[in-house]
Amino acid sequence: MPGVAIVERGVELARRVAHRALGPLPLAHGDFMPTNLVVDDRRIVGVIDWEFAGPAPPAFDLARWEVSAGDPWHDWSEVLCRGYARVADPTSAAAGLVPAFAVDWALEKLGWRNPAGAVQVRRCLEVIDRYANAG
Repeated sequence: MPGVAIVERGVELARRVAHRALGPLPLAHGDFMPTNLVVDDRRIVGVIDWEFAGPAPPAFDLARWEVSAGDPWHDWSEVLCRGYARVADPTSAAAGLVPAFAVDWALEKLGWRNPAGAVQVRRCLEVIDRYANAG
């Protein structure tokens, strides 16, 4: 089964980066999704629903967005980066943390007792496959 092999590669990627030191952590929203953003002319002009906010690197929010934002938002992460740049350095996520957080989140979603629908499962496998093959 190709899905099993993809998940196994994702687990290996997550293990390789699991103990990486993160340093000081800025405030992350924790639920940056299109439904929680006020967007005007492809610019984030407001953020609502701070229930899950806490200390985490920018990579945390960027990875969650990529896995869970839904079509057509998955590939609009540049909008999120521009908004994040106002309060943190989104380029710090380029040090391999976005792939690690994205794979971790996708693996978690695939393991839920009441799993997401087929579209979300497919998205999780796509994200894991892309990052696990790159690493």
